[in-house]
Amino acid sequence: MWGDQFPADRAVDGNIDQWRSHEHCALPDRGQGTNAWWQVDLGGIFDILRVEIYSGNNRCKPGYFGGQCQFKSQCRNSKTSNDVTGHCPSGCPDDRWGVGCILNINNYYNDPKGTSYMGKLTHTTHNSGLQPYNVSCIPWIKQKRYYTFPDGGRAEAVNYCRNPSDSPYAWCYRNFKYNYAYCILDSMNCVTGRFDVNCVKECHCSGGTEDCQKKNGGCQTECAPHFNGDTCQGKHIVDIYFGVA
Repeated sequence: MWGDQFPADRAVDGNIDQWRSHEHCALPDRGQGTNAWWQVDLGGIFDILRVEIYSGNNRCKPGYFGGQCQFKSQCRNSKTSNDVTGHCPSGCPDDRWGVGCILNINNYYNDPKGTSYMGKLTHTTHNSGLQPYNVSCIPWIKQKRYYTFPDGGRAEAVNYCRNPSDSPYAWCYRNFKYNYAYCILDSMNCVTGRFDVNCVKECHCSGGTEDCQKKNGGCQTECAPHFNGDTCQGKHIVDIYFGVA
């Protein structure tokens, strides 16, 4: 009855953060309606003086995700993303990639060489000095050299621009003689409220109103309530309370 994303034991994990997208709340599976119930085994006999119930904040409206629903996803076919993680079950449009499909395929994010780039750019844009290249990439699975791709294997990398060799830029083969050319993409900062390579992490600065450092997530003032650590990614456990969302 209780889902994997919001398991029942989070009702007594000691954290009263009420934002459901921070994943501290317990929440029954959709469809339970008024039939949902919850119980706890305290492991002994105790005098219960009081029970405090904290109602979780509503889920993000369709198409938004994040700790305070501040990010708008851009899923394929305008489908709805997961309101906590931003995952798009329908995948990303060809011109988008990353968490919630919020990244542009023509850009790296906090990744100067593009070694973690997983966008779907499929043509080269490098000028060799002799002639400009603007040709389609051939599938990686056609080449026999061993490379490690951020997507997984050669099949998953399809014919997208990648940098499996720690070259100065992402690149791809442009013909079956294995001549290659670079795919010049722009190195960009993350959108407001996100940081790290490919913008995979969410900022948790004071009150959620301050933006963090784009590379390391550091806050100029302090972490938001219930978060700690140099990058404010640690979850602070407060005194034990009951908190069923």
